Amino acid sequence: SQAEPGEEIESIQITIPSGFTVKDGAVTAVRTSEKEIPNFEAVVDRNRIIVVLPTLITLSTVVTIEFTVDAPPTPVSPRSFIVSLLNILKSPIIIAVA
Repeated sequence: SQAEPGEEIESIQITIPSGFTVKDGAVTAVRTSEKEIPNFEAVVDRNRIIVVLPTLITLSTVVTIEFTVDAPPTPVSPRSFIVSLLNILKSPIIIAVA
């Protein structure tokens, strides 16, 4: 869905593809335009990482999230990570495949 003007983003959800696993502490850094965001909260929920930002951002904000996942021991076909931008009601504003 498209964001309405003025709708702000509270959190970013990353859905991890099947075959990969993620553990607590997987998110090592969150940045906007090379500026560290020190007080983010990262929650691991099965195959998802939810990064709750300490302040709301807009759709024009560029955010970099560094995280680690465990890959399966055998080669897998290419997989996609799904990134969702969530508003303060936890509803997806935009969903993208990376």
